[in-house]
Amino acid sequence: MKPVPHSRCLHSRFPSRFPVLLLGAGVVLYSTVIPTTTRAQPVDQPTAGGFQELLGARIQALGRFDVQRHQALLDRGQNAVRTLGEFDEGRHARLQEFLGQSIAHTGALIARERAILETALSESLAAQQSVRSGGWFQERVGSAIVQTAGVIAPDDPRFAEQLRARLKVLSAMEPRVASRADVQVAALTARWSQFPRDALARLSEAVQDAHRTSRLYEASYQAWVARPLLDVQTGFAFSRSVEDYLHLVDAVTASLRPLWGVGGFWEFGAASLIGICAAMAWVGATAPREFSRTGARPVQAGVSTAWRYQPYQWKREVPMTQSTTLFSWPREVMFGSHCSREIGRHAARDHIRQVMILTDSGVAQKGLVDLVKASLLEAGLMCEVITDVSREVPHHMVAGIADRCRRGGAELLVAVGGGSVIDTAKAVGILLANGGTIQDYEGVDRVGRPITSLYVVPTTSGCGSETSQFCIVLDTTRKKKIEIFSRKLLPERIFIDPMMTRSMPPDLTAGSGMEALSNSIEAYFSTWASPLTDTLALSAIRLISENLRAAVANGQNLEARQHMSLAAFQAGLAFTNAQSGAVHALGHSLSGMFDIPQRIGDAILLPHVMKANLNADVQRMAKVAETLGEPVAGLSVRAAAQRAIDAVKLLLVDVGLPTNLEKVGADKTAISSLSEQAMQDNFLRTNPRMLNREDIEAIYEDAFVEYAESVPAASWRSNTTVH
Repeated sequence: MKPVPHSRCLHSRFPSRFPVLLLGAGVVLYSTVIPTTTRAQPVDQPTAGGFQELLGARIQALGRFDVQRHQALLDRGQNAVRTLGEFDEGRHARLQEFLGQSIAHTGALIARERAILETALSESLAAQQSVRSGGWFQERVGSAIVQTAGVIAPDDPRFAEQLRARLKVLSAMEPRVASRADVQVAALTARWSQFPRDALARLSEAVQDAHRTSRLYEASYQAWVARPLLDVQTGFAFSRSVEDYLHLVDAVTASLRPLWGVGGFWEFGAASLIGICAAMAWVGATAPREFSRTGARPVQAGVSTAWRYQPYQWKREVPMTQSTTLFSWPREVMFGSHCSREIGRHAARDHIRQVMILTDSGVAQKGLVDLVKASLLEAGLMCEVITDVSREVPHHMVAGIADRCRRGGAELLVAVGGGSVIDTAKAVGILLANGGTIQDYEGVDRVGRPITSLYVVPTTSGCGSETSQFCIVLDTTRKKKIEIFSRKLLPERIFIDPMMTRSMPPDLTAGSGMEALSNSIEAYFSTWASPLTDTLALSAIRLISENLRAAVANGQNLEARQHMSLAAFQAGLAFTNAQSGAVHALGHSLSGMFDIPQRIGDAILLPHVMKANLNADVQRMAKVAETLGEPVAGLSVRAAAQRAIDAVKLLLVDVGLPTNLEKVGADKTAISSLSEQAMQDNFLRTNPRMLNREDIEAIYEDAFVEYAESVPAASWRSNTTVH
């Protein structure tokens, strides 16, 4: 093979931007260095009176601009105040509307359940009376005679023998039937007597939900109106200073000064040329190296030198920080018990006709999809349920589901399930709206069109995928999880219904809760963290530490489920805005290579990554310990920070999850390969500590060690007494 020409290497080093920049540099040189006859001739110095006149005109124009700006600010502020006043006047009416809707909806459900219970009780009482009066036995005797006569003729001697055998069976059954009828009547009677109290409790809950909805709506609207008011206040605070007018004088003077140098090059062209050269240098330093030598010397292929395609490997030299805060919020969120029953109403309001419900077989078997499907059917929509979703979201499965949805004419996707189901729905939405393969969209902001409308009903309290701009898909050919990041992945509506999480088994509850804890702790330590994400992350950490054990111990504890649903939502918001760190970076390669659930891998890695990041920000680690409920009063900052790591380890043990990678089937000999993949993960950019290859291998090695071998017994005893 012949060596690649120099021009090809230059083109690979400088992509399509290079010719454009080179052309721009030529235009600057041509227009400034080469004298032309069309360039304006130098003007004479103006007289003092002319200068004063020109300067006065400029100042008057500036004054008119300020007057117009102040008037525009005043109009904007008055409009905002008027809007807020009108909104405040309707507060009571809106509250009454929310109360009326909530009570009416709950009342309709109560009336329906009461009618069903009344019918069931009447039928049970009738069956009990029939058994007690002998009607049941007589009816069965008649049926036995007819059935026996149909088999054996009545004048046959065997008829009487067969009939006696059947009557004997009926006599033995009668006491059992009577007992079962009594039990059923007693149970239904108890439910009937309890029903009024349950109805009052549900109506009270409906009133509370209406008040919460009203408060959230008020706060959201006021925050929305406060933005223009703040802009107006900032605009009025701006005023011209003496320096501004001195700059104006300088500008007028410079505009009247004759050109100097070769065709005015030093006046105008030099700065542009320097800027073009700097831009070219930046492009050359940052352009991806699509083709590069595979080593210090060319690889020998026979007698000629060979070049080999080698993908560019990103390497961070300094931690990435975020100087400004850009907070991404979901478009519309419904939170509260039974809110998933409103899906049909919202879909009908959006003029949807064909709906595809995506879920997995486990969720479908628990009947959770039936509630969503019933809501859609009641609204008059056509829907189809797809239960083929797999846990790790393989790319070929995404393509198959997308084809099925395309053939079915899906206008709306509804994801009912955990993070895998939601990620699958996002990936399917990408393909439906943009086409191609899912690998085409790997990376940041490569999704051209917004995904197909997506409603999300999370059935776990963990990954927070419903709030995130991320989508994780397993590329089975490379055995690697690919990351897709785009704001266009945000769902249209999110229905966070704690009732949908009560069927989670203890192990799934524990794993999901620890995944939410990983999201919140990593968001708190991210180099992109902001006051907004810090508030959400700390609140999620506190809720998880207070409620995860209770939710694992008793899945029907609705209060714990509600708190965990809220914690997962807050952790997801913090995670999607601050991004994550080494836990997710190392967890992605672990999950892709050994088929370990992401939530389990993250839970095992979390305390070890916290240990590696300890020195990056000891103060924040101590704050996490305090939020987790650890007694840190009187301790040094470093001792308090260590308590955070021990508290996470103890929580992992208390909820019954595996405590090292060996227990979940990982192979210690693969640490080198795992580290190689983790080094390429984008989430390492926002980890608080810069980790090299040796650091990552050390974290993996620690994660293979059992806690009893790595944590002092005294530390465990002290933490046990605290909790």
